[in-house]
Amino acid sequence: MSPTAIVEGSDVRAKVQQLANGRHVSLASLSRLVGKNASYLQQFVTRGSPKQLGEDERLVLAQFFGIDERELGAREPWHPAQGASTCRREAADRRMTVEASRPDRGA
Repeated sequence: MSPTAIVEGSDVRAKVQQLANGRHVSLASLSRLVGKNASYLQQFVTRGSPKQLGEDERLVLAQFFGIDERELGAREPWHPAQGASTCRREAADRRMTVEASRPDRGA
């Protein structure tokens, strides 16, 4: 798996179980670590409930295990398209030019 690959669904559940086993830590103690009841991660892993980890829980687990949040189902971060800021600047310049040339704009 590449470092930026997004992991989804049952793969996330398997990853949580694998990480817990690797650290010899129970799902119950991890559940308490993320501020949930002791059965939270057990239900997530075995029953698929909740469908995905919440943002806060995912962050705490990623920090605990020292992994990228995307390995626990986080989406790729959004980045503006290359040149998008230039386009916005040009559009703003055009608006300012049009507004300055309007006769009803007093100085």
